[in-house]
Amino acid sequence: MKFLNQVKKYGSQAIEATKKGAEKLKGTALAIGAAIGASLSAVPAKAAVTYDQATNSLTGAIDMEPFYSGVGIAFAVIGSVLAVGLAISIVKRGK
Repeated sequence: MKFLNQVKKYGSQAIEATKKGAEKLKGTALAIGAAIGASLSAVPAKAAVTYDQATNSLTGAIDMEPFYSGVGIAFAVIGSVLAVGLAISIVKRGK
């Protein structure tokens, strides 16, 4: 019983720490999202799309190549932010 109580206590502490960390990162995530959105909208898209009224359809192609590098950067930034946040929370728990 004592072991189960300790597990419950640790679990609730971990949940609370996760909630606090998520609240702290919320503003950072919004800023990163805004930066990514701004950078993606600044890239000129290359599209050769036409609308056919007879068939009510769009035909053509969109060149997505300018956006591919941004996806990798976005994943790297998000991963780095999460890794740093987790590392800081682990260090804080150790004190």
